[in-house]
Amino acid sequence: FTPLLLQDATGADPERSTGAHYVAVDLVGAGVGEIVLVAAGGAARVAAGADAPTDRAVVAIADSVVRGGAVSYRKT
Repeated sequence: FTPLLLQDATGADPERSTGAHYVAVDLVGAGVGEIVLVAAGGAARVAAGADAPTDRAVVAIADSVVRGGAVSYRKT
């Protein structure tokens, strides 16, 4: 497993965020700058399996983000 340093996307634009930083185990091979879905707590442990005792795990790479019915991010 690869540990990644991530940042919460708290603003309207997921590519320009000032959210909190944390480390998560990468289960999907995410690249630098990609928008990802992170599972936390028990869900992260189930996704990672017994080999990686973790509290956060990257479980998906986003193709698009929709907020309030409008697309705020689309992977190019």
